[in-house]
Amino acid sequence: MLVQMDKASILDDTILYLKELEARVEELESSMEATELEARSQSKGLGSEVKINIKDGEVLIEIKCPYREYMLVGILKAINNLQLDAWLVQSSNLDGILSLTLSSKFRGVAVSSVGMIEQALWKVTGKSRMAD
Repeated sequence: MLVQMDKASILDDTILYLKELEARVEELESSMEATELEARSQSKGLGSEVKINIKDGEVLIEIKCPYREYMLVGILKAINNLQLDAWLVQSSNLDGILSLTLSSKFRGVAVSSVGMIEQALWKVTGKSRMAD
């Protein structure tokens, strides 16, 4: 019985360690994707900027783009579809530029990558770029 408990304890420790490694890999991938995202956003020169940072299950989204009516609703709908719950939203519209900072958490066990979040947000903010 002692051997069985030792095996169970080793398995529990191994599972915990693997989860920690998985979280670290996601954090590093998120950091790399965020860097790539910033470079792509700036190189597009389209007047829109999207920055995403994921850490410990929390997602910080910063957007600057040409304003259009109902854009904020579209952005909130997009993040909701990605299983994100916004708990802080700060926005302003100055000279036709929407500045938005959004803090959110993943709902349940669902996790979206920076790339998935980026793609969903570019679909919403991209409409304003095409219309200009």
